[in-house]
This record gives sequence, structure tokens and C-alpha cells, in this order.
Amino acid sequence: MDLYCGEYFNKGYGTFTVTKEGNNLYILFPTFKFILVHRQYDLFPQTDRRSSAANES
Repeated sequence: MDLYCGEYFNKGYGTFTVTKEGNNLYILFPTFKFILVHRQYDLFPQTDRRSSAANES
């Protein structure tokens, strides 16, 4: 999962970061932190679980 970590850019969403904490991947935006749940292969759907601030643990 470490290979997915890094900074990404999307024309619609702007710049965001993918990080790993424990066995989970997260998408970090300036004001939100979303959990990515591994489904299969390279599929990590975003869930509705999120933090209100990207710097929360």
C-alpha cells in the first residue's frame, strides 16, 4: 500500500495527498480526511467516514 502514498492532482479536486496510517489509506484535503477501504486489486472506494480536519489523528 505504500506505493499509493503521495501527492496527486486532479483538475476537479485540485491537489490532495494519500497517506497510510496503520493498515488504512487516507485522502487528505485541506479540511477533510477520508478513509479509503481496500475492496480488491487497485480498487479503494472512498467511504463516508471522515474527519472534520485533515490534521486530526
